Amino acid sequence: MTAVVKKVALTEMDIPELAQDAFRAARSRALHSGSSVLIAVNGHLVRENPDGSHVVLKALRPGRKVVAGSRIILGD
Repeated sequence: MTAVVKKVALTEMDIPELAQDAFRAARSRALHSGSSVLIAVNGHLVRENPDGSHVVLKALRPGRKVVAGSRIILGD
């Protein structure tokens, strides 16, 4: 493996952690600014309010199981 390929591989491995940190920061900023955020909790869509309260909005359909590397074509 060349140095460039190793660097790209290491960078790609960091993406999940970077994404998680970005989502946490965005959620925190939204709540601190007085906005609510939507989250999925135990199969339900829930609004999380800045005061810490939660309101269940609706039940969500079960997720789709996907095999790694497969392609999914979404309908219109």
